[in-house]
Amino acid sequence: MSKLRCTSSEDGAVLLLVVIVLMALLAMAALAIDLGVFYVAVQQAHNTADAASLAAAGQQQAHKPNSIVKQAAIETAHANTILGDPVVLLDSDIEIRAWDLDTRTLFDPNNPPDPAPTNWIPAVRVTVRRTQDSGNPVPTFFAKTMGIDFLEVTRSATAGPVPGEVRDPLEWGIVHDASSSFQAAWDDATEAVRTLMDLINTEKYWTAGDAAAVVAFNSALDDYWMKTHRPAYGEPTYYDLYKPYPGANTGIKNTTDLRGRPVKTNEGGFFDPGGLVRPMTSDFTEFDSDDRENLPDDLDTALNLLKNGEAWGDTDTAVGLNYMIDQLLDYEGADNAQKVIVLISDGLPHDWRDGGNPTGPYTGAKRADAIEAADRAGEAGIMIFTITLEGSTGVAYDFNESLCRNGGLAFRANYASELEPRLREILESLAGDHPALLQ
Repeated sequence: MSKLRCTSSEDGAVLLLVVIVLMALLAMAALAIDLGVFYVAVQQAHNTADAASLAAAGQQQAHKPNSIVKQAAIETAHANTILGDPVVLLDSDIEIRAWDLDTRTLFDPNNPPDPAPTNWIPAVRVTVRRTQDSGNPVPTFFAKTMGIDFLEVTRSATAGPVPGEVRDPLEWGIVHDASSSFQAAWDDATEAVRTLMDLINTEKYWTAGDAAAVVAFNSALDDYWMKTHRPAYGEPTYYDLYKPYPGANTGIKNTTDLRGRPVKTNEGGFFDPGGLVRPMTSDFTEFDSDDRENLPDDLDTALNLLKNGEAWGDTDTAVGLNYMIDQLLDYEGADNAQKVIVLISDGLPHDWRDGGNPTGPYTGAKRADAIEAADRAGEAGIMIFTITLEGSTGVAYDFNESLCRNGGLAFRANYASELEPRLREILESLAGDHPALLQ
């Protein structure tokens, strides 16, 4: 007699349950991936709106026409990306508005509320969109299986020039790389330093007691400074090496005679038979409160020496910093002045004993000396800003930026022509009024 065998349906039910659970997990994973992409897009849109509104507010603060204000926002936004795509702003995405400081609300200055606000500042509102209406929503990947083809992102930011109290005087110490690795950037860098000095001397940025000094540094400064100003450091070992080839600090522009021998020229670039040694430095000089058109004579002369100078020799950042620290500490200016160093360099301290190799064995000591000098400035309450750009033989951004102290900011200039706006940013960060996010 044959036996009938009954099969259970439990195995099929378990398999079906596993399939359902797997599908749910896959759906959740897909949703998590799409949401992750969405949140990245939101953050990038937020950052772009902030940057674009601040750039526009900066132009507004400079009393530029609305077309320039909007162009600043458009260019800044386009330099940013959302999920790899450059951000495109429409004219309607940039609103020229006013900010009521009492109610902290925006209003149209051409159609103010009643009663009209009396305590207000100009402002710019920028809106960044990735929406269906703008034609560029954020696409989804796995969420399409759930009928969600795209997600929309809209972020706005408002910025304006925030009134600040009259700031304390600033004592500016410009420490300018003059080593051979900085030759490619020399002309633009020296011109940018003059632009900064001219800006400080304008009515917009000037405060009574502002003063400035300049020093261009290389290893020749080590010899010149230590031999003539700091005998306590001992006799320089390599003074005779540099003496026939005056670097940017121990002479004016280098040239050659008909026989190819190095000679020095005077301030105007003409041959000086006496070959007088004139360092490209200035003592601290206070800006003249009665003359906003011209720089003080001593500072003007130092800047002319820079312009007619030539980058030469090896890099010794420490001696440039220490020279300026001494100048700042010795200068008897305003009691409440903030002392500031702006270091402009490619960040490559090295010595001829490395064979010009920026990673040679002596470089470690040079870099340690620079960090020790920066620490010395920090302990003395001196702010250090750095502007780093690539010279003729490379760049060391991280090292140069490690020298910032006491809240000083680090800037990078990809090209020498970008030095001037970086210097302007430093000035704006220390000035009384400055663009700031309002909303």
